[in-house]
Amino acid sequence: MKRVLFIALVGLLASCSNIPDKPIWVDLESDEIAKATMENPEFKEFYTNFSLALTLYSSNIDKKQYKNVTWRKLFNYIEYRDKLSNDTTIYRKLYDEWTEKYRVEMAKVDSISDYWKKYKEQKSIERYINIEFFSIAKSYYWDDFVEDVYFKFKFTPKVKGIEQVRFKYSYCYKIEQNRSNLEEHVCIFSQPLPSATTGAFKMDYDEKERFKDATTASFTNAYDMFIEIVDMRINGKNYSMDDLKIPDAVYTFWKKDDIHTRADVAKLSNPKMISLKEYYEDYYNKKLSGKDKLVFSFMNEMSKQVNE
Repeated sequence: MKRVLFIALVGLLASCSNIPDKPIWVDLESDEIAKATMENPEFKEFYTNFSLALTLYSSNIDKKQYKNVTWRKLFNYIEYRDKLSNDTTIYRKLYDEWTEKYRVEMAKVDSISDYWKKYKEQKSIERYINIEFFSIAKSYYWDDFVEDVYFKFKFTPKVKGIEQVRFKYSYCYKIEQNRSNLEEHVCIFSQPLPSATTGAFKMDYDEKERFKDATTASFTNAYDMFIEIVDMRINGKNYSMDDLKIPDAVYTFWKKDDIHTRADVAKLSNPKMISLKEYYEDYYNKKLSGKDKLVFSFMNEMSKQVNE
């Protein structure tokens, strides 16, 4: 939040010919502010806001190191930065360069994903048990008002000796396209499983209010349910999905397939590969540093202070 505020404070464009070439550590006189504001109406607000940013975030910055950062240099830098970041032709050029540079690596993404899917099927602890959504259940007060609402799951063991299982579930509307950041609920079923059985897990207050009038049919018609086994105990021995060592990038890609998650998977075949975001940042940092190395360094230091 602080970073967003800082960017908003300094993200205005300005014409700089009438902006004093005084160090930013020196307060401007009212007539200097007025003169600059006559040429650029946004200057007064900008000056006030950036002065506030300096007060809030510059206490740990070496002022001697940045004694030559002036109001004029700062505005020139910001004007150049905003012009650069708003030029869509640069984005397209960089995107085309990056995709061509890493064309071979990106072509391997699906095969890498398929490899880990097959590996997961062969080695996953999911081969020991099947968990599926079973129903919505409810308990009632004496006056027929809903007391609690439960998700019931069916547990079907595929091996003998299962003593405990921990799993996660999440759900979303069937129409929802982005399923990468769903809220996950963790449950533990802690009883022997000699055969298939069901278990009920109480919803929290928000879920209860959301589904107190729902039926099993209405839920399954509207929502998709996702279940992921985390770990389990069989015949006194613990087993975990973490034992598989499947890369986080692959898990993320399975949840959301886009250019960024594909790049993360592609990096598994070439650790020296940089992401599209890093490619953009590298280009812009070189351009901004070339424009004014001192101001570039100062703005980076300010960003660090804001993000602490």
